[in-house]
Amino acid sequence: MQIKEIQIDGFGVFSNNRVDGLASSLNIIYGPNEFGKTTLLEFIRRMMFGFPRKNQKVNQYQPIKGVNFGGALKCSLASGQLVSIIRDAKNKDGPTILTESLENRGQSHLDSLLGYA
Repeated sequence: MQIKEIQIDGFGVFSNNRVDGLASSLNIIYGPNEFGKTTLLEFIRRMMFGFPRKNQKVNQYQPIKGVNFGGALKCSLASGQLVSIIRDAKNKDGPTILTESLENRGQSHLDSLLGYA
C-alpha cells in the first residue's frame, strides 16, 4: 500500500492540512525541532491502526483548534486500486474504507488490506 495523500482534519497542532504529491518512491519529511514530524508519523499510524483509548497514558494528540479529530489517507494498493481510509476518533466502529466500487467499515477489513501488518 502506498500513501498518495494525507488529509488531517484535526490532530495535535495540525488542523485542515493536506499533504499531496507524495512520490511513489521514498519521501523525506524534514524540519527543525517541534516542526510536527513526529505528529505526522503518529497521525499515519493512528489512521492505519486506530486511536488509543482515552484511559491509556499516551499522548492523545487532541486538536488544539477544536476541529474534528481525525482525517483521511488516500492510498494505492499493489493492484493499482485506490482506497481512502477515513477515521474519526469519535467513531467507535473503526475506519471507513472507500474504494471505487464499495464502502466498508471496521478495522478487520483495513487489516486485510494491510496484509495483517
